[in-house]
Amino acid sequence: MRFCFESVVAGSIAEGARLEIEQPEALGWCSACQQLMHIEQRFEVCAHCGHFPLEIRQGEQMRIKYLEVL
Repeated sequence: MRFCFESVVAGSIAEGARLEIEQPEALGWCSACQQLMHIEQRFEVCAHCGHFPLEIRQGEQMRIKYLEVL
């Protein structure tokens, strides 16, 4: 996202624009042991029982929260 943004705004009217990205905590759900846990990357195994794959419950969403055009 950062790379694309910088490439798109370079040389345009939006040059100098600022992109702020907030990354929410990623959470995964293990259906085997019924645990919700913090995860660092998409394809982690369950830290409690080793089950794979985990169901991503939070951290994949993307939303534009605020856009200001001057």
